[in-house]
Amino acid sequence: MDGGVQRGTDIAKALAMGADSVGVGKPYLYGLTAGGTEGVIKALEILRVELDRAMGLLGTGTVDDLKKRGPGLVKRRGASARDCELIASEPLLYCCSHFISLTRRDRP
Repeated sequence: MDGGVQRGTDIAKALAMGADSVGVGKPYLYGLTAGGTEGVIKALEILRVELDRAMGLLGTGTVDDLKKRGPGLVKRRGASARDCELIASEPLLYCCSHFISLTRRDRP
């Protein structure tokens, strides 16, 4: 999975839902910009600590355990405004992995 991952809990959710790998571009770039090589190391260490904490709170000791028990550990919620983004180039509203067509009169 790649995209939108900024916290260790995001990594835990992706792994729990079946991802084999998780891209962490933004944290890497934030660390690089803020502190060069040391910043990248610090950013990745923060993610590792957050992932370890999330796994501990879920009662999973290993990534394999998280992946096996994962779907039962993830609680889905309804959509909220922050989950949605308007795609300017297309007359579509992308929200929670569903595309909802908007008619011309509904578009801003």
